[in-house]
Amino acid sequence: MGRVLPLSGVEGSAEDLQLATEVLGGGFLSRLMDDLRETKGWTYGIYSYLPVRAGPRPLLVASQVQADRTADSIRAIQDIMEGYPASAPVTKPELQRVTDGNIRGLPIGFETNGQVLSSINANQLLGRPADYAEALPEIYRGITGEQIEMAAANYLRPEDMTIVVVGDRSVIDEQLADTGMEVEYLDADEL
Repeated sequence: MGRVLPLSGVEGSAEDLQLATEVLGGGFLSRLMDDLRETKGWTYGIYSYLPVRAGPRPLLVASQVQADRTADSIRAIQDIMEGYPASAPVTKPELQRVTDGNIRGLPIGFETNGQVLSSINANQLLGRPADYAEALPEIYRGITGEQIEMAAANYLRPEDMTIVVVGDRSVIDEQLADTGMEVEYLDADEL
């Protein structure tokens, strides 16, 4: 699933949105992973992420799910996104996990020359100061649960998302027809 958000990578800080995305599907303890993998057992993994771009930023949700649970998985993802944060606000453990996790993970992003170069390039591309990574712990510590919820409410909405399903049509056609969504089929041989 994906859509282009109405913001670009050079419009300033988006750390609150990054953390909101991590609560949703940014790791093994995320809401999507907990529901679709741990509770339902329909996937080995599911992730939401915001690729770094200077231009328009896409929101992406990706997973490989059980073929016979394709439509159920789509509905589950949409339900979780619709409830976040309105009926399911950010919890204190989630806030701590994403802020502390990002702070503790910063050194791992500078282990190789390629990672250091990538950080320098990203800073230049996005107009960030050279000491951006050094400032990140304080930035993350300053983000509140309310700021994460506001970012989720503004940007992590399931409406207007394009859903791409790749699979055996004999298994998924009837499921997709039952969703009431408009479906367009593309044949890989014709692409």
